[in-house]
This record gives sequence, C-alpha cells and structure tokens, in this order.
Amino acid sequence: MTTSTSTVVGRYVYAFVRASDVDAITATELQGLFGVPVESETFGELAAITTPIETAVIRPRRKLLAAHQHVVAEISKRWDMLPVSFGLVASDESELTDIVAANSDQLIDVLNRVSGKVEMSLILCWATDDVFQYFVSKHEELQEARDRIAGGQATRDEMIEMGRLFEGILNRSRETEGERVTNALTEVCSEVDLQDAKGEKEVVRVNCLIDRNGEQAFEAAVRELAKHYNDEYAFSFNGPWPPYSFVNLKLSVE
Repeated sequence: MTTSTSTVVGRYVYAFVRASDVDAITATELQGLFGVPVESETFGELAAITTPIETAVIRPRRKLLAAHQHVVAEISKRWDMLPVSFGLVASDESELTDIVAANSDQLIDVLNRVSGKVEMSLILCWATDDVFQYFVSKHEELQEARDRIAGGQATRDEMIEMGRLFEGILNRSRETEGERVTNALTEVCSEVDLQDAKGEKEVVRVNCLIDRNGEQAFEAAVRELAKHYNDEYAFSFNGPWPPYSFVNLKLSVE
C-alpha cells in the first residue's frame, strides 16, 4: 500500500463505469493491485476505477492478474462497466482526462451496448481420444486414404492430400456445428461471438453476452441444445465474466 514515503508514479486503470455508480462501487472497499483500495476519477458521465501505483510498468504476475480480475469481476456483478485489459497505467489524472475526452463517445456507446450484461463462454468438444480416427470411422474416402498410407502404397502427394481431406472435413463440421450452436442460443444472448477452436478436439468455442440475471435461462438453453447431441460430444460452459469479448476499445489520446 502507498505510504507517506512512497512515490506515486501513475494511476492503474481497471475499468470505466458510469459516474452515477462510483460512490456505490468505492463503498465496497474493493482492494486491487498490492492490496490498495480502488478509487475513482470522474469525467462527466464516465468514471475510471483506479488505484495509485508506484511503477509505470506492470508485469503480468499471477497475483497481480488475480487482483485485477477480482476488481473487474466484482464490479461486473452489479454495475455496468467496461473492463480494461491488464497493465494500463496512466501517468496522472491529466492523462486520464485526455484519454476519456478523446474517446468519450466510443466509451459511452459501448457501455450502453453492454449495459446490464455479463459474458458466458461455451465449448463443444468431440468426446474422443483420437479425432482423426473418429472421422475415419465416419468418412469412407478418409478411411481409404488412411488404408493406402498404412499399406505403404501412398505417394507423398497422396499423404498431403489426405491431410487436406481431413482438415476440410474437420472445418466443415466445425462450421456446421458452430451455426447450429449459435442459432440455438440466439434467444438467450444479446450477442454471440464465435471464436476459433483451440486444439483439435474443440468443435465450437463461443462467447455469449447475456443479461446479468439471465444465467439460468442460458444454462437451460445449453441443456436443451445438448439433448440433440449424442455421447460423441461434450459441452462445458463457465462464467459469468465481465464482458471482455464484447468490449474492444481502441483508445486514443489524440
């Protein structure tokens, strides 16, 4: 915590919120990086949630990342907010003023868009240890290509072509299921952000913007969707989180 002998270098920024909410937010006595209580800097309709900091550069150590996430997560449970990515340090209130002044229209527009919302994430995976063998069992042309290679009869070009064939089948399946999943969640999500799959087993990865009080409806929609899939698939979801995926701020000081 800052002491009388400490030198404050700047203001660490966690989020932008509505100015009308800052008294309630600071009254929670949330503690941020290094155990320092959060403060607020108000700029018209907007306010920044900050703490004084003694360094201009913050390295993403686990403890600091957790403290940052704790602050934004607690705020998002009750108030509209725009989470800021880890590591933003303004040199002083004057620089914060410049940032808000140059971006106020964008900040207010995005804040209104995510008003009353939180984020949930959903992942659909193939429940198999070997995705390639899973598709071999379902696609005759892929099985034939695999058998030629296993028999030592395939040329190098045929081996490359089998890889392309597998990738094409994989991607088409992801596209089909991605459309199916997003369509099923439309009624319970304000926005849906379909992400690239991470890892071969992932079929669909999607971030969903839902009402803050809509978690039960979202979970019910996922359970209903899962009824249309057999044991070859597995669903998982988590949240609610601050709406990171739906707040893509490009802040300027010009």
